[in-house]
Amino acid sequence: MSVIWLEISIVIFAAIFGYLLSRSIKQPISIGLILVGVVIGPSVFSLVDYEDVSILAQIGGIILLFLVGLES
Repeated sequence: MSVIWLEISIVIFAAIFGYLLSRSIKQPISIGLILVGVVIGPSVFSLVDYEDVSILAQIGGIILLFLVGLES
């Protein structure tokens, strides 16, 4: 149970970092969130296991599509 909370906290802190980074270099926030997701996901550093946070990943995908729709 504590592993799930650790992974969720990693995702939240990484999202905040991606938000601040993309805002500081004046890029769309969704780009920063996508890049952070790729970095902490199983393809690069594998900090977060997909099976543990799959529901959170699906909700994040829905919110990301909503954000992209708002920006266009």
